[in-house]
Amino acid sequence: MQLGFARQSDCANYIYTIEKDLQFIFQEWVRLSMKKYLLIGFVALVLILAFPMTVSASSTTVVNGTVANTMSITLNNATQTFGTFIIGQNFLAGNGVNVTTSSTNWNVGVTATGGALPGYMYAGTKNLQNPVNVSIDNSSWTSDMATWTPVTGVTAGIFYTPIYIKQNVAATDTEGNYSITYTFTGTST
Repeated sequence: MQLGFARQSDCANYIYTIEKDLQFIFQEWVRLSMKKYLLIGFVALVLILAFPMTVSASSTTVVNGTVANTMSITLNNATQTFGTFIIGQNFLAGNGVNVTTSSTNWNVGVTATGGALPGYMYAGTKNLQNPVNVSIDNSSWTSDMATWTPVTGVTAGIFYTPIYIKQNVAATDTEGNYSITYTFTGTST
């Protein structure tokens, strides 16, 4: 396509007008682009400030736990029997004490009840002539329940101690169904 201009000045004016139009278009494009980029930059800055890319936070917690001072005592057999007594003989029975404890200083004591004389087997109001003897080794015997502590410990854990019970039946003992109750009690400090 050819443009025909009557005068050279008309051509120059046309080129000048196109140049001015292009310059205006370019300036508007730059101005609008700059607004757009400034707006995008501003939004990006706000987002970076509001939501930083690197997040750093720390928190500390202390976890505590307590092992309660506990103790449980169980017997291997809740009931022991000597069978039928024969006068003038010794009768032996056995049991075992199981102790589970978290204490590091503990003991198990024994009390005997059954009648007016602690440590004696009773049938109603009458007792056998000899006290019941107890031992943890079947050789060192005692009938003094007030001072006997068959199981002691200085560590926590699970412990087993055998208990031997011996009754001497005297020639003067009379017939009857005799019994005694032992209570094993644990204490810890």
